[in-house]
Amino acid sequence: METDTNNTNNNNAPATYQPYDISNNAMILAQQNAGNISFLQQQLSQQSTQLSSLNQQVNDISMNVQQLNTTTQGLVTQQNSLLTQTVGSEPATITGTTTTTTTT
Repeated sequence: METDTNNTNNNNAPATYQPYDISNNAMILAQQNAGNISFLQQQLSQQSTQLSSLNQQVNDISMNVQQLNTTTQGLVTQQNSLLTQTVGSEPATITGTTTTTTTT
């Protein structure tokens, strides 16, 4: 692999995967292979870092959902308690639901 200063990063690994030209001699292919291995290692390292970050975000969201569920259950319990205190445990008697007919 010939060195291209415009196509490398700060770790001397190529910025992109370089396709192989089998017409080159063995030394050039070996250098290109080493460069491609470095590139692939760098890509795996970046993916691993991104996956770790994503895993942490999923865990954070899961904890938030659990907290929201606990809060919601508490609110429902409070509403039921308030309803029982306000109305009582007996069902309300509703009047005026029968229709009266008048004959003329």
